[in-house]
Amino acid sequence: MKNRPPVGASAPEVQRQSVAPGPLHIAASVLAARFEDHLVLGAAQWPGCLTLEGTAARMWEAIVQHGSTQAAAAALAPTYDVEPQRLEGDLEGFAEALTERGALIDERSA
Repeated sequence: MKNRPPVGASAPEVQRQSVAPGPLHIAASVLAARFEDHLVLGAAQWPGCLTLEGTAARMWEAIVQHGSTQAAAAALAPTYDVEPQRLEGDLEGFAEALTERGALIDERSA
């Protein structure tokens, strides 16, 4: 079959959508997948995909894993040399932009 990996090669890992424990989570219509150093978000209603890399990709992953900007900031704090309040503020702005785009659902504003 064409889609099978070559003999001796392993199949690619299946990526699963995260279900965050908090008020921020991926919109049901959005798919997210990592390709090398990029995180690609897509939805049928969008004219194209949204590609995140570097800090933006790590912020997305922290938000969808932890479900809140507070928990995401705590998880990312050891990685970045920045005041915790500044990091949480940056995450809030990032989450707000992605909520406006329809990528995230914010149940705090529901």
